[in-house]
Amino acid sequence: MSKLIRNGFMIVVLGGATASAEDGCLKSIEISRNGQAFEPQKFSLHEKRRSPAVFYRDSKIIVAGGCKNKGEHLNSMEIIDKNNVNTIKPNVFEDGFSCSAFCVDKNNNGLVFGGFNLTGCLNSTYKLFKDNVEKGTNLSTDLKNATAVTTNDNIVYIIGGWDGKRTLDTVFTYKEDKLQYESRLPYSVEGHTSTYHNDFIVNIGGFDGISVISTISIYKVKTRKTEMLETKLQIARENHSTVIFEQAGTTIILVMGGWDGQQALKHCEAFKVTSESPYLTSIEWRHNLNEARNRPAAIVIPVQL
Repeated sequence: MSKLIRNGFMIVVLGGATASAEDGCLKSIEISRNGQAFEPQKFSLHEKRRSPAVFYRDSKIIVAGGCKNKGEHLNSMEIIDKNNVNTIKPNVFEDGFSCSAFCVDKNNNGLVFGGFNLTGCLNSTYKLFKDNVEKGTNLSTDLKNATAVTTNDNIVYIIGGWDGKRTLDTVFTYKEDKLQYESRLPYSVEGHTSTYHNDFIVNIGGFDGISVISTISIYKVKTRKTEMLETKLQIARENHSTVIFEQAGTTIILVMGGWDGQQALKHCEAFKVTSESPYLTSIEWRHNLNEARNRPAAIVIPVQL
């Protein structure tokens, strides 16, 4: 589910890569506490991981899959507890993967859809329960660089991506272990981010099959309509990470890192989110990442003040 974090929080940014494709993969971690400057951490991932899936459950961060080196995709999982003790679990998944779509369901089980490895795009699915991981029914299409979000009605939406042949404009729902066509965006996109809030999905940046884009759109789940926003990214980017949280009564989406078409980015930018037009408004954000990160994973987690 998409749960808005209020009061005390940490933004945790993990892995990624310093270069294009699968070069310069990272295992470092940096954290922003309550929206302050990002701080490099002394602890790190066991493995370098570009574009892993990331979840938070039972006060633990779960980091799944990712790319270690060019052509080397991981089927392991790392679990980081509240004392920063990191345990690695090898051979959890049938295949190594990166660049998957992922989200959680109403029971906070992790869901992983598709991805990519040395063989190409994947159509596999996994569900991460509290004590085990199960492989699900394969998707009806190969899919990487897509996004997945879960609504308050526990409906999973899978947006955009690449099917091995083309950049997609599709909006699917995932019900009863099957992809179901829902609608289309007015543009093709992959390598973007999608964030659910108040019955709409905010789609930010990405690659449209030709170039990186600064586009921001909202998909309204009740009407199945997309609205292209006048608000845009300051820097067009793909392969970034996005988190949503509430600070001093303001709902904020923070965009971190990514790839601008030429280089990995440290740059972050923030938007105030409202339930009516203009929906997103650019606001000042003074803190960039310490390392340039192409395809990092990021998650916001609650902490006690």
